[in-house]
Amino acid sequence: ADQRRGEIVLIVGGNDAQAAQALADGRRLYALLRGELAPARAARIAAEFTGAPRRALYAESGATDTDA
Repeated sequence: ADQRRGEIVLIVGGNDAQAAQALADGRRLYALLRGELAPARAARIAAEFTGAPRRALYAESGATDTDA
């Protein structure tokens, strides 16, 4: 009996609409916080509340992670 065993790969994509909304919400919150806080702190807080990627929000400031 020829029994073959192998691997199966399943790729599941994320919800692009949800990610886009999180990023839009994050950008709005980041803009509000940026008036009162340093860019790194504003990005961290906005990312925590919205689920947006912190680095994407921080990039809005034109700074890099090495500047923090």
